Amino acid sequence: MKIGILYDSTEVESRALYEALLGAAKSVTDQIETIDAATGAVPACINCFQCWYKTPGECVLPRDKKNEFPDRFWDADFVVIVSRILWGGYS
Repeated sequence: MKIGILYDSTEVESRALYEALLGAAKSVTDQIETIDAATGAVPACINCFQCWYKTPGECVLPRDKKNEFPDRFWDADFVVIVSRILWGGYS
């Protein structure tokens, strides 16, 4: 079983939840893929909406590493996103 975890290490709560999830995941499997959004992997969205019209579900900006998430999580049985909800969406 493979588990993917996306979190932001700059937020205290997110880091604490990530560490708890990682401990639980390690007791079940050794296939764990993690992405720390704080390392610049996820720059802020500029709300151009091109991902809605030109390339559905994929950011058109080449600098945006969010496009790599599907490649890293495609074979995961579970993907956990640890994030605050701001204005109805992930932080």
